[in-house]
Amino acid sequence: MMQIDERILEYLDEEGWGTPATMKDEFTSTVSKQRLRSRCNRLAERELIVPVHGDMYEISRWGQAYLRGDLDAHHLPSFPVDD
Repeated sequence: MMQIDERILEYLDEEGWGTPATMKDEFTSTVSKQRLRSRCNRLAERELIVPVHGDMYEISRWGQAYLRGDLDAHHLPSFPVDD
């Protein structure tokens, strides 16, 4: 998990849904829309968020459990870091 991953989860938990473009507009950092899209794909692979339609995502129960501190990300499937 990266810091941006937690910000994405928090955003989706607060807003209910989001796209990389809507998140880019809200985040004050210099993270690109492409980077957000890549991280959303990773979070979806780990089932912390779910794609709803196209580029739109919602937080999953696993993602909510992670934010509450009820789930350790080390227990989720890991994938090679390529970004």
